[in-house]
Amino acid sequence: MFSKFHTIDWSGAIHREEKVGGLTITDQKIVLVYLEKSGKSGESILWREEAPLEPGVIEAGVLKKPEALVLVLERFLEDKKLPSRSVILSLPATTAQPFVVDLVPNLETAEVKNAVGLLIESSLPVTRNEAYIDWQELPGNLGLGFERKKILLAVGIKALIDPYLTAVGQAGFAPVACETHSWSLSRSVNFGVEPASLLIHWGRSAVIFSVYQVSALVFQFDLPADTEGEPGKVAVMAERILRFIASDATFGFDIKQVLLLGTPEEQKKFSDAASENLRKIIRDGGDAISLIALGSARRGLIPRSQDLFISLLSITTEIAYEEERFVSFLSFLQKLAVTLGVFFTAFFVGILLLLNIVSRATTQSLADGAVNVPDGLPEAKNAAVVFNNNVTQLSQLVEQSPQWSRAIDELQNHVNSGLTVNRLEISAMTGSILLEGIAQDRANLLELRNKFQASSVFSSISIPLASLVARGNIPFSFSLVVKDLSLFRR
Repeated sequence: MFSKFHTIDWSGAIHREEKVGGLTITDQKIVLVYLEKSGKSGESILWREEAPLEPGVIEAGVLKKPEALVLVLERFLEDKKLPSRSVILSLPATTAQPFVVDLVPNLETAEVKNAVGLLIESSLPVTRNEAYIDWQELPGNLGLGFERKKILLAVGIKALIDPYLTAVGQAGFAPVACETHSWSLSRSVNFGVEPASLLIHWGRSAVIFSVYQVSALVFQFDLPADTEGEPGKVAVMAERILRFIASDATFGFDIKQVLLLGTPEEQKKFSDAASENLRKIIRDGGDAISLIALGSARRGLIPRSQDLFISLLSITTEIAYEEERFVSFLSFLQKLAVTLGVFFTAFFVGILLLLNIVSRATTQSLADGAVNVPDGLPEAKNAAVVFNNNVTQLSQLVEQSPQWSRAIDELQNHVNSGLTVNRLEISAMTGSILLEGIAQDRANLLELRNKFQASSVFSSISIPLASLVARGNIPFSFSLVVKDLSLFRR
């Protein structure tokens, strides 16, 4: 009868995809937007809310007062109509930096991964432990005539990003992807027909210069905002960036469009200080915060399995989404079981009281010789008592069942960055676990095996020999057993 529940398929626990919103955090306000598809290719706002942030909560991209951020986010969750807690997190642009890697064409995927990995280890100013690093291949030649393969590398500083992730999680939201404002804007700004654009975005503490090829972010420069500084220095920096992009070998193209995302006063100050040639290509880009919020929300419409964009998290967007959905599903089952247990307990206690009253009345009537005892009444009372005992035992069983979300957290602690997990199955009855995925190389696979062998939580580690002799992009399948299920009980 309960055989279908013996093995839980992580990715298939719930078939309906949960809504994913865009949570935009700026130094001025927080905006949360959920979109839904409308018609064949349209979209409409399903839910939207925003709240201002007082000065000093975020300065130059650094979260100075996380408790203030948590309070604002908790107020969003008070709305019972909130579609879900899953969000695409869009953070200030100063928390991450893009780099373009220029490679020869026609490289295989393994060769691209090797080149990017070597670059990360040898050339970046931070180590893997200090940053969230992700990369994606830029689509085609972006209409600019390139004959080489271009890879976009994103480096997010953990010391800046982790306080945001902690505050968002503490408030109750679950990020399934993390990006910066510059990446969010790539999905919402109208770049027109120009193949390259410079976008200038003013914030409280910094002015962000972002260069896009079509709609792909390829360069970013952050200029600290200084109202006391030289008038027009933003225009001076814009002209320097235009000359750099045109002369650098990695880029080597002319930008013929400058989009301004700022107040009318900021835009006028920029235009007045700009040269005549620069003034000819200036355009009004729109309201920055609204466009950022729209761009992050649009990413939430992309199916998780198809979201291959940059994400500054330690796991992929699909795994992050499935983990949140799986934990939510288990939480729902737990609450449902407790609710049903309480309901049936109360229901049969009421029946017992009713039978007791009827029994007393019948006994009194018998003493008076006025009533005949209905057939089967004692048997019905005994059946109710037995059923009530069974419901009590079922409630106790639910309380003693393991919390598998803790086991998932423990597994995540063992999985290193060179591994991609594609499948996770947990046997609810025996505590056995099946973990499948792809290892970047043999060293990553052996490191995972050694971690499991040294684990105080898992035992009976089994891995096919064929996985250990392969060299790269190694499919693996681990069989594990939880040593003591009581470790994950309530």
